[in-house]
Amino acid sequence: MGNVNVKDGLDSVGLSNLSLGNAALGGGRAAASAQRAANWKATGIIALRDAHLKSIPEAVFDAGAAARTVDASNNKIVEIPEAIGRLTSLQRLVLPGNRIERLPASIGSLASLKALQLENNRLTELPNEIGSLSRLERLTLASNQLQHLPDSIGKLTALVILDISSNCLSSLPSTLGSCSALQELSLQANRLAGLPPSIVDLSDLRTLALDNNRLTDLPAKLLVKCQRLHTATLRGNAVTIEQFEQMEGYADYEERRKTKVDKRIAANVMLNDQSLDIGIDRT
Repeated sequence: MGNVNVKDGLDSVGLSNLSLGNAALGGGRAAASAQRAANWKATGIIALRDAHLKSIPEAVFDAGAAARTVDASNNKIVEIPEAIGRLTSLQRLVLPGNRIERLPASIGSLASLKALQLENNRLTELPNEIGSLSRLERLTLASNQLQHLPDSIGKLTALVILDISSNCLSSLPSTLGSCSALQELSLQANRLAGLPPSIVDLSDLRTLALDNNRLTDLPAKLLVKCQRLHTATLRGNAVTIEQFEQMEGYADYEERRKTKVDKRIAANVMLNDQSLDIGIDRT
């Protein structure tokens, strides 16, 4: 009768158990992924914040028209694939705090998009197709490396909030004045030496942040034509308070500014020193 190698037998049993365990683990992961994908389709919300992702999972795009919100903030995502265009009913695309260098042309296919948030990425330009987002209301691009904006930005006629602060912009397209619904425009910490004359066409503009640029003057009719403007900040520029106070329409602007401050005080909103001053460096 041959000798039985007990050790080999135990090793075989161990390997078999390990294989079964791995299979069960793999099956569990697959089931979890399938359940997650089902939840995405059921709720329309795809939440992937702080998930250590280097790319957007393919399963996200499989959600198709069911997806309403994609939030993949604070990951290590480098690019948005063309497949994003398959999310035809998407309303919010939230991707701040990643490493995204470019947007695909298919971004223009997101006809239902209302909010596009891309702060703290590595974008150097925007595709012309950005102008196809006719329902876009909020576009936040702060802390990227944008050197210019496409002329198609002027097609965003539903845009209410535009934040392109902390970029590398030295000029703005004249088409910006066509963003007729714009109320908040944040341009601080760029390299702007001037503003396009068309900026006075933003008749619904309420807040204009221009701090820390290279401005020496402003469009002459800014305070006259932007009759809802109540907050303009220009700290860190060469525009003097005397220049600003001598602009046509200044008295009405100052009345609006004080009314806004008074309303905030009445609502018990905590105000800092900058909220109370005129928003321009005093010489």
